[in-house]
Amino acid sequence: MTIELNTVYYRTLIPTDAGYCSSWGYILHPSYSDTAKSSISAFILIQNELLDLFKYVEPVVENQKCYSHRILELFLRTCVEIEVNFKAILLANGYKKESRKNLNIKDYCKLEKTHKLSKYRVTLPLFDILDEEENWYTRRPFSDWQDSEQKLSWWRDYNEVKHSRHEHFKQANLGNLLTAVYGLLVILSAQFFDGRVSTPMAGDMRFRSDANI
Repeated sequence: MTIELNTVYYRTLIPTDAGYCSSWGYILHPSYSDTAKSSISAFILIQNELLDLFKYVEPVVENQKCYSHRILELFLRTCVEIEVNFKAILLANGYKKESRKNLNIKDYCKLEKTHKLSKYRVTLPLFDILDEEENWYTRRPFSDWQDSEQKLSWWRDYNEVKHSRHEHFKQANLGNLLTAVYGLLVILSAQFFDGRVSTPMAGDMRFRSDANI
Protein backbone atom coordinates (compact mmCIF):
# COMPACT_ATOMS: atom_id res chain seq x y z
CA MET A 1 0.00 0.00 0.00
CA THR A 2 1.86 3.02 -1.33
CA ILE A 3 0.76 6.20 -3.08
CA GLU A 4 1.07 5.79 -6.85
CA LEU A 5 0.84 8.42 -9.58
CA ASN A 6 -2.31 8.72 -11.70
CA THR A 7 -4.35 6.73 -9.19
CA VAL A 8 -7.50 7.87 -7.43
CA TYR A 9 -7.45 7.52 -3.65
CA TYR A 10 -10.47 8.03 -1.45
CA ARG A 11 -10.42 9.41 2.10
CA THR A 12 -6.67 9.98 1.72
CA LEU A 13 -5.10 13.41 2.15
CA ILE A 14 -2.10 13.63 -0.19
CA PRO A 15 0.80 15.43 1.56
CA THR A 16 3.51 17.59 0.03
CA ASP A 17 7.09 18.22 1.10
CA ALA A 18 5.76 21.08 3.24
CA GLY A 19 3.62 18.62 5.19
CA TYR A 20 0.23 19.63 3.81
CA CYS A 21 -1.81 19.05 0.71
CA SER A 22 -1.11 21.83 -1.82
CA SER A 23 -4.62 21.75 -3.24
CA TRP A 24 -6.95 19.99 -0.86
CA GLY A 25 -10.18 21.00 -2.62
CA TYR A 26 -10.49 17.50 -4.04
CA ILE A 27 -11.68 16.28 -0.64
CA LEU A 28 -14.89 18.24 -1.25
CA HIS A 29 -15.80 16.02 -4.20
CA PRO A 30 -18.79 13.83 -3.26
CA SER A 31 -17.06 10.67 -4.48
CA TYR A 32 -14.11 11.28 -2.13
CA SER A 33 -16.30 10.43 0.87
CA ASP A 34 -20.04 10.36 1.38
CA THR A 35 -19.74 10.27 5.17
CA ALA A 36 -17.39 13.19 5.87
CA LYS A 37 -20.05 15.24 7.64
CA SER A 38 -21.07 12.29 9.82
CA SER A 39 -17.47 11.44 10.72
CA ILE A 40 -16.59 14.97 11.76
CA SER A 41 -19.87 15.51 13.59
CA ALA A 42 -19.19 12.37 15.64
CA PHE A 43 -15.77 13.74 16.58
CA ILE A 44 -17.20 17.10 17.61
CA LEU A 45 -19.74 15.39 19.89
CA ILE A 46 -16.98 13.38 21.56
CA GLN A 47 -14.81 16.48 21.86
CA ASN A 48 -17.58 18.47 23.50
CA GLU A 49 -18.23 15.69 26.00
CA LEU A 50 -14.51 15.50 26.76
CA LEU A 51 -14.44 19.23 27.45
CA ASP A 52 -17.42 18.77 29.76
CA LEU A 53 -15.51 16.03 31.58
CA PHE A 54 -12.68 18.50 32.16
CA LYS A 55 -15.05 20.49 34.39
CA TYR A 56 -14.81 17.67 36.91
CA VAL A 57 -11.45 16.05 36.17
CA GLU A 58 -8.56 18.40 35.44
CA PRO A 59 -6.48 17.12 32.48
CA VAL A 60 -3.16 17.07 34.33
CA VAL A 61 -0.58 14.33 34.56
CA GLU A 62 -1.53 13.60 38.18
CA ASN A 63 -4.99 12.52 36.97
CA GLN A 64 -3.89 10.35 34.04
CA LYS A 65 -4.79 7.15 35.92
CA CYS A 66 -8.21 8.46 36.95
CA TYR A 67 -10.94 6.10 35.73
CA SER A 68 -14.72 6.02 35.84
CA HIS A 69 -17.76 4.75 33.99
CA ARG A 70 -18.03 8.10 32.20
CA ILE A 71 -14.43 7.87 31.01
CA LEU A 72 -15.05 4.25 30.01
CA GLU A 73 -18.04 5.26 27.89
CA LEU A 74 -16.10 7.99 26.07
CA PHE A 75 -13.05 5.74 25.63
CA LEU A 76 -15.10 2.97 24.01
CA ARG A 77 -17.07 5.35 21.79
CA THR A 78 -13.91 7.07 20.60
CA CYS A 79 -12.15 3.82 19.72
CA VAL A 80 -15.24 2.52 17.93
CA GLU A 81 -15.27 5.72 15.88
CA ILE A 82 -11.59 5.19 15.04
CA GLU A 83 -12.42 1.69 13.82
CA VAL A 84 -15.27 3.04 11.70
CA ASN A 85 -12.86 5.41 9.96
CA PHE A 86 -10.15 2.79 9.53
CA LYS A 87 -12.59 0.41 7.88
CA ALA A 88 -14.08 3.15 5.70
CA ILE A 89 -10.67 4.09 4.29
CA LEU A 90 -9.64 0.51 3.59
CA LEU A 91 -12.91 -0.53 1.98
CA ALA A 92 -13.24 2.68 -0.07
CA ASN A 93 -9.86 1.94 -1.61
CA GLY A 94 -10.63 -1.67 -2.48
CA TYR A 95 -8.92 -3.44 0.40
CA LYS A 96 -9.60 -7.14 0.08
CA LYS A 97 -10.07 -9.62 2.88
CA GLU A 98 -12.17 -12.74 3.13
CA SER A 99 -14.50 -11.19 5.67
CA ARG A 100 -14.97 -7.46 6.22
CA LYS A 101 -16.26 -8.22 9.69
CA ASN A 102 -12.85 -9.53 10.70
CA LEU A 103 -10.84 -6.39 9.97
CA ASN A 104 -8.59 -5.64 12.94
CA ILE A 105 -5.54 -3.68 14.03
CA LYS A 106 -3.30 -5.80 11.80
CA ASP A 107 -5.26 -4.46 8.84
CA TYR A 108 -5.55 -0.91 10.16
CA CYS A 109 -1.81 -0.48 10.64
CA LYS A 110 -1.35 -0.81 6.87
CA LEU A 111 -2.67 2.76 6.63
CA GLU A 112 0.62 3.99 8.09
CA LYS A 113 2.17 3.57 4.64
CA THR A 114 -0.40 5.77 2.92
CA HIS A 115 -1.56 8.18 5.64
CA LYS A 116 1.68 8.54 7.64
CA LEU A 117 -0.29 8.46 10.88
CA SER A 118 2.81 8.18 13.06
CA LYS A 119 3.93 11.64 11.93
CA TYR A 120 0.94 13.48 13.33
CA ARG A 121 1.41 15.31 16.62
CA VAL A 122 -1.62 16.57 18.53
CA THR A 123 -1.62 19.24 21.24
CA LEU A 124 -4.38 20.01 23.70
CA PRO A 125 -5.02 23.79 23.40
CA LEU A 126 -3.98 26.12 26.23
CA PHE A 127 -1.34 23.66 27.44
CA ASP A 128 1.10 23.89 24.52
CA ILE A 129 3.31 26.53 26.15
CA LEU A 130 5.06 23.91 28.27
CA ASP A 131 8.44 22.45 27.42
CA GLU A 132 7.73 19.83 24.76
CA GLU A 133 9.97 17.22 26.40
CA GLU A 134 7.89 17.45 29.56
CA ASN A 135 4.61 18.16 27.85
CA TRP A 136 1.99 15.57 28.74
CA TYR A 137 -0.51 17.38 26.52
CA THR A 138 1.29 16.77 23.22
CA ARG A 139 1.21 13.26 21.81
CA ARG A 140 1.75 11.21 18.68
CA PRO A 141 -0.87 8.49 19.21
CA PHE A 142 0.39 6.32 16.33
CA SER A 143 4.12 6.81 16.93
CA ASP A 144 4.62 3.07 17.54
CA TRP A 145 3.80 2.45 13.88
CA GLN A 146 6.74 4.49 12.63
CA ASP A 147 9.27 1.66 12.66
CA SER A 148 7.11 -1.42 13.03
CA GLU A 149 3.60 -2.78 13.05
CA GLN A 150 3.60 -3.35 16.79
CA LYS A 151 0.41 -2.97 18.73
CA LEU A 152 -0.52 0.38 20.21
CA SER A 153 -0.62 0.20 24.01
CA TRP A 154 -3.79 2.29 24.28
CA TRP A 155 -5.50 0.17 21.61
CA ARG A 156 -4.55 -2.98 23.51
CA ASP A 157 -6.12 -1.46 26.63
CA TYR A 158 -9.25 -0.63 24.64
CA ASN A 159 -9.66 -4.24 23.58
CA GLU A 160 -9.04 -5.55 27.07
CA VAL A 161 -11.58 -3.16 28.58
CA LYS A 162 -14.10 -3.96 25.87
CA HIS A 163 -13.89 -7.71 26.42
CA SER A 164 -13.43 -7.76 30.20
CA ARG A 165 -14.52 -4.53 31.84
CA HIS A 166 -14.46 -5.78 35.43
CA GLU A 167 -10.93 -7.10 35.12
CA HIS A 168 -9.48 -4.14 33.21
CA PHE A 169 -11.67 -1.25 34.39
CA LYS A 170 -8.64 0.79 35.50
CA GLN A 171 -7.40 0.90 31.92
CA ALA A 172 -10.39 3.07 31.02
CA ASN A 173 -8.50 6.04 32.37
CA LEU A 174 -8.04 9.68 31.42
CA GLY A 175 -4.62 9.08 29.85
CA ASN A 176 -5.93 6.43 27.46
CA LEU A 177 -9.03 8.50 26.71
CA LEU A 178 -6.95 11.53 25.72
CA THR A 179 -4.70 9.43 23.49
CA ALA A 180 -7.73 7.87 21.82
CA VAL A 181 -9.32 11.27 21.15
CA TYR A 182 -6.00 12.45 19.72
CA GLY A 183 -5.94 9.32 17.57
CA LEU A 184 -9.43 10.03 16.25
CA LEU A 185 -8.41 13.55 15.33
CA VAL A 186 -5.34 12.22 13.53
CA ILE A 187 -7.28 9.77 11.38
CA LEU A 188 -9.80 12.50 10.53
CA SER A 189 -7.06 15.02 9.71
CA ALA A 190 -5.41 12.44 7.45
CA GLN A 191 -8.67 12.26 5.50
CA PHE A 192 -10.30 15.69 5.74
CA PHE A 193 -7.47 18.12 6.60
CA ASP A 194 -8.94 20.69 9.04
CA GLY A 195 -12.54 19.53 8.83
CA ARG A 196 -13.88 22.18 6.48
CA VAL A 197 -15.72 19.78 4.25
CA SER A 198 -19.05 20.14 2.53
CA THR A 199 -20.86 21.86 5.38
CA PRO A 200 -20.03 24.94 7.47
CA MET A 201 -21.74 23.19 10.36
CA ALA A 202 -18.64 21.07 10.94
CA GLY A 203 -16.24 23.99 11.28
CA ASP A 204 -12.56 23.55 12.02
CA MET A 205 -11.58 20.61 14.18
CA ARG A 206 -10.45 22.24 17.40
CA PHE A 207 -7.54 20.21 18.64
CA ARG A 208 -4.35 21.10 16.81
CA SER A 209 -2.93 18.30 14.71
CA ASP A 210 0.40 18.89 12.92
CA ALA A 211 1.94 16.47 10.46
CA ASN A 212 5.59 16.70 9.53
CA ILE A 213 5.49 14.25 6.64
